[in-house]
Formats: sequence, structure tokens, C-alpha cells
Amino acid sequence: MDAAAFQNHPAEKLKLVTGAVHKAIAELEGLTKAETAYIAIVAFGARAGLVKDGNDRPFIKSVAEILTEYGEYAAALPSYLYSYFKQDLGGFGREHTDVTAGLSVARKIFDCALSGDMSSLGISASASLIEHSDILTQGGNQITMPNIRVMMYSDGAHNPPRNGPLINAFDGLSPSPLMTAFIGDEEASNDHRIGADQMRSLANECPEHGQKGYFLINSPERHAVLRSLFRMASGASGFCPQCLRLHVQSFEKSH
Repeated sequence: MDAAAFQNHPAEKLKLVTGAVHKAIAELEGLTKAETAYIAIVAFGARAGLVKDGNDRPFIKSVAEILTEYGEYAAALPSYLYSYFKQDLGGFGREHTDVTAGLSVARKIFDCALSGDMSSLGISASASLIEHSDILTQGGNQITMPNIRVMMYSDGAHNPPRNGPLINAFDGLSPSPLMTAFIGDEEASNDHRIGADQMRSLANECPEHGQKGYFLINSPERHAVLRSLFRMASGASGFCPQCLRLHVQSFEKSH
């Protein structure tokens, strides 16, 4: 994550990731129910776990809490996250990339949210999820899904400390809530190519459009698509690039 993301461009991968998270949260500032829309941030390296905030609490916060703690448009959030990851304040080990471990933590958060009991995550509040029942499949069927999405960012191949296999903790869920993004030039090295292919293989398949929920960010221009992901995912849509395009078009027309 320390290297430049794109050829002939100084943008550092880690800054792109923390910036993407910040911009996505900032776009949620006008969300109608900012007090009940929650975001959890997971770090994964040699190990995986929830990021901690400045008070050593698990980073599972409502949009309203984030905006209160980190200022208008969450202005202080990107520098906090950048320092947290750069200095490995959570002790996750930056020399490896255990994608399986990261997905395992995300699945635990997902299951806790579904059950409504967040106590095993160190959160005393209970969860109550909205269910979207107006999701249409390609075959014209209407399905229901809880309003929870998972977004994984990576810049390389699965590289655990003990050579464990790549396991998708969300396999078997239909539709899966997992969207993925690979940041960097997928052709720069074999490791990049493998990593990009792995991220694509892990991503969900959009029930409406049949596309993978995979976003390849291999240029500064493509990085811009990450900005609207969180807002898109807060609605009944929010599974794939086509959902994102339609969301952006709708948002632009309404403004």
C-alpha cells in the first residue's frame, strides 16, 4: 500500500484507500437516518480485526457519530486512518495480506448485525436491520435482502503468513453482500494480476444485472467511482458497477 497506485502518477495506494473511505462517508452527511446507518472498518495484514478509534473503541460507528467525532464532512478521518494503517497501530502486520482473515472478520460483523447482538464485537448497542424487499432479479423475481454491504479493498494477492488458502466467508449467500476493489495496475506484475483476479472471483454477482460487484481502480479517473459506493449501497440497489452508474445518473438528475 506504500507504492504509487498508477504509473506516472504520485498517488500512494494507502492514501487512495483512506481518501475513498473519507469521500464516501462525507457523501453520507445528508443521509436521512445518519444516526442509524453504521459503518465498520476492518484492517487485514498478517492478521485481521476491527480498527480502533482514538479512544481504543472498535470502529463501528453511525454516520452521525463519525461526523461528530471527525468534524464536518469527517475532515479529520482520512489522516487518522492513514496514520493508523501506516504505523500499523493495530498490530495487524503489514508484511502480509491475509484476505481470508479479513473476510472472516467481516462475516462475523455481518452475522452479529443479522442477529442483532453486537456484544461479541465489544459493542453494547443492539442492531436492527432494514430489509429491502424490492430487489428484482434478472428473471423478474422479487427477493428480500437485509441492508448490509461489505466492501473490500486490496492492492495485491492473498499472502498469509502460513500459506493458508483463500476462503470466501460469504460463499453460499445469495445474493452475497460482498463487493471488492483492486487498486493499482493489474498488469504491473504477476502478484498484481493474481490479486486482481482474486478480488474479482470473491465479488458478489448482482441479482439484477448479473455483473460482478468488482471495481478495478487502475487509473486516477477510475478512482472517482469509489466516491458514490457507500451511498449507492445504502439503497435497495448497490451490488455492481451498473447499479453504481444508474445511481449516479439518478443522483445527478435530482440535483
